[in-house]
Amino acid sequence: MMGKKARREYLDAIRSRYKKADKGIQQASLDECCRVCGYR
Repeated sequence: MMGKKARREYLDAIRSRYKKADKGIQQASLDECCRVCGYR
């Protein structure tokens, strides 16, 4: 499980990539985020 600071840094890093991506890439980014951050 990631700490709050590490999670915030990770989410900030992927936010711009997510905004620029098409729908398929956005879904993959969300899947990755859930896997990395431990969300279900």
